[in-house]
Amino acid sequence: MKNAVWSLTALLAIGCQAPGPSGGALVGGDLFIPTASPISAHREAVTSGDGPNGAHIIFLNFDGAAIKSGSQSGDDSATNTSQIANSSVQYPAFDDSPYTGGSGGLTRTQVIMGITNQFKQYYAPFNVETVTTRPAAGVRYEMCMIGGTPDLVLGGQGGGAAGVAPLDCGNQVEENIVYAFSDVVAPNMSGLSATDAEKAVAITCAQETAHGYGLGHTTNQMDVMYPQLGNLVTGFGGLSNLQNDGSGVCSGQNATQQDSAAMLKMVIGASSGNPNTGPSPVVAFVTPTEGSTVPLSFTIKVAASETGGTISKVEITSQGQSVGLSAVTAPPYQWNVMAPSAGMFQLTATATDSAGNFQSATVNFTTSASAPPQMTGCQTDGDCNAPLVCVSGQCDMPGSSTMPTGGCSDQNPCGAGMACQPDGSCAPSSSSGPSPGSIGSSCSSSNDCGSGICATLGNKSFCTASCDPGNKTSCPANFGCASAGGGSYVCQPSNHESGGCSAVPGAAPTGDGILLLCFGLLGALAFRKRSFI
Repeated sequence: MKNAVWSLTALLAIGCQAPGPSGGALVGGDLFIPTASPISAHREAVTSGDGPNGAHIIFLNFDGAAIKSGSQSGDDSATNTSQIANSSVQYPAFDDSPYTGGSGGLTRTQVIMGITNQFKQYYAPFNVETVTTRPAAGVRYEMCMIGGTPDLVLGGQGGGAAGVAPLDCGNQVEENIVYAFSDVVAPNMSGLSATDAEKAVAITCAQETAHGYGLGHTTNQMDVMYPQLGNLVTGFGGLSNLQNDGSGVCSGQNATQQDSAAMLKMVIGASSGNPNTGPSPVVAFVTPTEGSTVPLSFTIKVAASETGGTISKVEITSQGQSVGLSAVTAPPYQWNVMAPSAGMFQLTATATDSAGNFQSATVNFTTSASAPPQMTGCQTDGDCNAPLVCVSGQCDMPGSSTMPTGGCSDQNPCGAGMACQPDGSCAPSSSSGPSPGSIGSSCSSSNDCGSGICATLGNKSFCTASCDPGNKTSCPANFGCASAGGGSYVCQPSNHESGGCSAVPGAAPTGDGILLLCFGLLGALAFRKRSFI
């Protein structure tokens, strides 16, 4: 692949009040804290919802509704009664025109699907069913109204807030109504791209529905509950400080911290399996590894898989911003890149499946003009980013269909459409030869090999690795363990050995001619180990 050069852009933050084209102040104040208790006086805390497996139902309403003011008598999503609304109002449907206008614009269905899939991802770890059609009568659900501007329900008190919700400690009311004012963060108002605007709406709706389950604001910028919208958000975060805005009342008296993910699991439960679109992908960086130092020119390689699903694409971003690398739609998920300068970097890989589920992984590393050549192989699981494991000298998903645990062989074949390579790895059946740096690949020096050992046999040089002559599995398929002299043994292609030639100490060859051939080969085998300075 051709090298790509990227420039890292500044973090884009939009906040509860989204900046327009000329900017704007960031404000909080998206919580409605009831001053009295009638909202919950007649209800017991809700521990189970009415969705599949007791899932709590969240209805994303893109179609608008005739909202009735509840005057603090409580919310009822089935009758569109809202304690937040200052007066009854015809709440408008989601306006998709800023996303769909012009040539190459998205369709309304695509925009709604984009927002919905983002929202589902945030709630994937929890027992929630997300729907975009109003549930049947008699079913309890929380409703997020997506559309309009804050003045519709808040009058002149809304300012430029992106959303508002009642704070319902312990989810005592299942039928809360919350608001995501999508017009405020629309591309034509905020200057955001269509994709970033979709994410902003999804984050807003996720935060407001979580307020309905009792969560307050935190200071963690990667947490959905951070009160200023931004592209750093990855999901509901762990333990962090609460913002000083009165929203910590549900975490206990004088609480100063909140574990958003743990609190949601306590209130609504952990996921019993996504009832909408199936499992989410698993994704991890193969290279660079966490905390490593690599040359300015290096390779980004990502492993992605999903049980029972299909990965449709893998994308690379930095701090939520594009780095100019095209999405890869089929393995290997790999990019050859040039860093803009020496320094510390953070990259995020996002894998999306055919159902719209996605998952991300992040890696932190350093680039340096004086760094040694990039290591692409492994010797132990500790050389790999979790959850990857070391399989035949390469980091891969444990037990994945494309790389059987322990390496591939005739008895341990690869998955459909994959072929077993000489180094024990799996590759698309149309590919030829092992991957660069792995056992069996060509090399000109030890720096070309993940193991640090480049061997020469006759007029060919190839990457190899140390092996145990008493253990047939210490070398990958199509390789044998041969003596390199001085008590050392390395993996050697099996097609250079005859049936009677054995490198196992004490094993007798079956004929003089074979014995001479074997010794001749072993005598020609010279190897160079990488030296570390």
